[in-house]
Amino acid sequence: RSYRARPAKWLHNEKSVDMITINTAKEISGTGHRYIGDSYTASLHIDNARLEDDGLWRCIIETDRGELLSSRLVKLVIL
Repeated sequence: RSYRARPAKWLHNEKSVDMITINTAKEISGTGHRYIGDSYTASLHIDNARLEDDGLWRCIIETDRGELLSSRLVKLVIL
């Protein structure tokens, strides 16, 4: 099966995260954003993680066919 996906969307405790999506292989610093999504791998970089980032995280991708692909929940614990 082959399809193109739109940029990934990340949810924190099931709420959408305000983030910027870039190619992190070329640039990651100096964006001014705490949440940076990678346009190629769909990974999320959290700059200076804080207690408020503690919780459940999930990645959602919508294909060009309108299908929603969802990752498993990941629990982030900030100590």
